[in-house]
Amino acid sequence: MPQNPQYNWIDPTTIEADDQIIIVLVDDRVGLVGWFIKWWSAGEVKDHKSGSYNHVMLMRKNGMVVSQNGYLEEIPISRYMKPSIFLKFWRLKNLTIAELAMINTAIDKRLALPRWKRGYDFLGLVGQSFPFLHWMQVPGWFFCSEATAFFIRQAQRFSWIPKQANPTDFDVLGKVHPEDVEVIGYYWQD
Repeated sequence: MPQNPQYNWIDPTTIEADDQIIIVLVDDRVGLVGWFIKWWSAGEVKDHKSGSYNHVMLMRKNGMVVSQNGYLEEIPISRYMKPSIFLKFWRLKNLTIAELAMINTAIDKRLALPRWKRGYDFLGLVGQSFPFLHWMQVPGWFFCSEATAFFIRQAQRFSWIPKQANPTDFDVLGKVHPEDVEVIGYYWQD
């Protein structure tokens, strides 16, 4: 990991995620889809230090993330621990047992669906790129930030997260709502 003191560098595999929800922001600096999402969400492709992200997922178990890739799945965080990927971790603060249960239940219900019902909504992603096509989506499918927003919004106090947020929105909104979220660290393989 880099030695920059500006960041609290952490090893994602050591985060104690049981009994909490961590928002994981991803800046994949080499993928074509990631480049497109960064361009869409920020208006230009920016360096990861500027707060521009192209994927978002949730950590709810030690070493695992719930990620809307080609389809929604729960996978090891190690899949994202590559030299080209910068990660930022926001913790949802002071979750009640009921809020945690609502979020986890929503995730479990989606993960229990057949794979073809958990697909990535590429059509919706294109629709979000054009103001006159925001309605365009595959019913029942999500893009990554939409899935993350859906799960977190199960807890009523997080209704400030837009239903169709983009990955960078989570970073921007987190800074505006320090009562609800806090940064716990960053990861970048040097």
